[in-house]
Amino acid sequence: MFVYVLDMNEQPLMPTQRFGKVRRMLRDKKAKVVKRCPFTIRLLYEHIANCAKDFNHKLSRRLVEEYDFLSFEDLTVSDLVKNHKLAYSINDVRWSQLLNFIQYKCLWYGKEFKQVDRFYASSKTCSCCGTYHKDIVNSLKVREWICPDCGTHHDRDVNAAKNILNQALSVGI
Repeated sequence: MFVYVLDMNEQPLMPTQRFGKVRRMLRDKKAKVVKRCPFTIRLLYEHIANCAKDFNHKLSRRLVEEYDFLSFEDLTVSDLVKNHKLAYSINDVRWSQLLNFIQYKCLWYGKEFKQVDRFYASSKTCSCCGTYHKDIVNSLKVREWICPDCGTHHDRDVNAAKNILNQALSVGI
């Protein structure tokens, strides 16, 4: 069952718009169907969760079919959510669910899946010369840096991805 919520012009709203509309109706108590609002909100939550789950299934299947070797950093999502600036984004993506889908689909397709230890300093290590730089990349605001030893210009995320791949290939985890 799918519930349609209409705006003032009798036009159907998108799921996130519907969610906001129903929440406002419930808060303002201007709706004639206040008794149905909690049911409608539950349906909208369920719809958004199903959309995210569907997206994660499609993305994990595409990644597993395209690549023979997948390596990820073993992050503790519950610790990442403690950062209030990133919590909504991390939960919205459903990172743990995506990793679980990738892991079991790798087993189904016979592909290799490895996770690198969460304490490995992937963004602070130069992917070219392998030197660990503790003082250079201390905050998330630093997106690019230059290695003082070899002079290579690094993007934080690309450098971390290269280091995670190298670590996963070198260490039998």
